[in-house]
Amino acid sequence: MFIFCDILSNKTVLLFLRSKYYSVYKAIVVKKRTFAVDIDGTITENGGGRIHLDALEALRRLTNMGHDVIFVTGRSSVEGYLLSVFGGTTKIAVGENGGCIAFDSHDHVLLGDIKECQNAFQIIQKNIDNVKEKHVFPRMTEVVLERTFDLDQARKVLSENNIDVKLSDSQYAYHINSPGIDKGTGFGEIMKKLSIKR
Repeated sequence: MFIFCDILSNKTVLLFLRSKYYSVYKAIVVKKRTFAVDIDGTITENGGGRIHLDALEALRRLTNMGHDVIFVTGRSSVEGYLLSVFGGTTKIAVGENGGCIAFDSHDHVLLGDIKECQNAFQIIQKNIDNVKEKHVFPRMTEVVLERTFDLDQARKVLSENNIDVKLSDSQYAYHINSPGIDKGTGFGEIMKKLSIKR
């Protein structure tokens, strides 16, 4: 079967299908969709962060059909953006658990505040032993920590010091983010930018 697509508008994709058994073209109008796709544990093979190539090919196929495929990840927005470039998907990425959106190599929208996250990190580090930053790609809106201490104890320390941040466990690392920031928040901003209604 041969598929050719043409994007009629921001919301409609026209697909032309031709089977090897028929000489007639069939036109199908498909509503354009936007897909939010996590990276780790979704399109990666078990352990090591290696991308499953069949999954990436399926996402590239959706993009080639006129749909938007946007990576929404706890990794840096730069990592997500580079995967979109080399993977052939929509060249936008939400990173840092929703805190940063990359539209280009030098075009980032920061939804979180790195200073409040760094302040929380310093308070946790002063009050709890063995708190260390994790070696990751540089972050613009969050702090990433090794999973070497009790998360509930850290939340208690932050509460006692009236520090309002989000402290979460991705099973890879602990993340300190600004309050109200998560992957859904970041993707919501993309939806506004692309004029997509829920």
